[in-house]
Amino acid sequence: SARDKNQTSKLVKCLCGIVEDGSILNAKHRNVDKTANDDDEDPSSHGKNQRMGIIWRALEMGASKGSAQDQEQLIHALMRGYASTAASRDSNDDKEGSRRKKRSKAKGLSVEDCIPLLLGLTPSKTDDLQEYSSADRLTIDAAGARALYHIFHFTQRLRSEWVNGFVKLYCQSDLVKIANDGLASRCIMDALLEGPAKSTSSRLLLPKLSGRLSFLAAERVGHHVVLKLFKALPSIEDQATMSAELSQSLNRLGSNAMGRTVMTSCVVKEYLEGEATWKEALSKMKEKDNWLKEIMGEDEEAEDGGKGKKRKRKKVKSKDEMKHEDIQSKKKTKKKMEVEQCHNFLT
Repeated sequence: SARDKNQTSKLVKCLCGIVEDGSILNAKHRNVDKTANDDDEDPSSHGKNQRMGIIWRALEMGASKGSAQDQEQLIHALMRGYASTAASRDSNDDKEGSRRKKRSKAKGLSVEDCIPLLLGLTPSKTDDLQEYSSADRLTIDAAGARALYHIFHFTQRLRSEWVNGFVKLYCQSDLVKIANDGLASRCIMDALLEGPAKSTSSRLLLPKLSGRLSFLAAERVGHHVVLKLFKALPSIEDQATMSAELSQSLNRLGSNAMGRTVMTSCVVKEYLEGEATWKEALSKMKEKDNWLKEIMGEDEEAEDGGKGKKRKRKKVKSKDEMKHEDIQSKKKTKKKMEVEQCHNFLT
């Protein structure tokens, strides 16, 4: 409901204390009667956050209408909130341990520790993809994924640590699962590859996903990530590397409509014909994209943290307005000529 920065800053001050407390970040446990047997308790009732919607709504407000100071306060409150929940779960009550808890709560958890808690996705220790199938569902916290989406749209100083931490934290197998999941791809990968940090994110994701691009290119959800990754790459050398990898799996890409779309958009066949043909096709595709952006009046988001603004389209003038402007311009020209003639006569 905040409409300007002043209202946003007032709401942020109220919300920071609630988030730092950690009460809305605690897992929701079902109240069980003391006489009931613990074995009869449903384990699915554990692990759900009570009010995570407040978190991602607050971060959405900070990303859209908040200042850099408001965004920083929200992030630090989130880190301290997770630190307080971690301290409450710790059963060590000795003096040295309690001092350590206070320092941790004051400083907050690190970004690498907050991201798995926010998404509910523990990083894999191994990078084995043999057991992974596209039919497997990835279970993540929807509200946490939305919260991370808005953090990736914060100012560059604040979001850079989260972008680097996310890509560094998860291995290739985790990133492939995220890219091939509908919710995770829409909230996380789209924020990385279409948000203000797309140049940095694409450079970090390309080596991580290298070797699995052909698999994702033939998947219903994953091929969208491949297309966005190719467009987000800032240098032509990185795009050539990606086209070269995809060109080695022509049979797999040509087996379905998603793969054929990737072949066309990533100019894979042109890469096999030669460097000159590939560069020419790539330049034509970029010219077409720029032309469409100009028609739609869209402007690309700045990498330095500026928000993308739509260009104001010129108003189409009617015939009467054009006729009126033509008459006015003729009158100005005539008056200017009379002044010049008078000036020449006097001199």
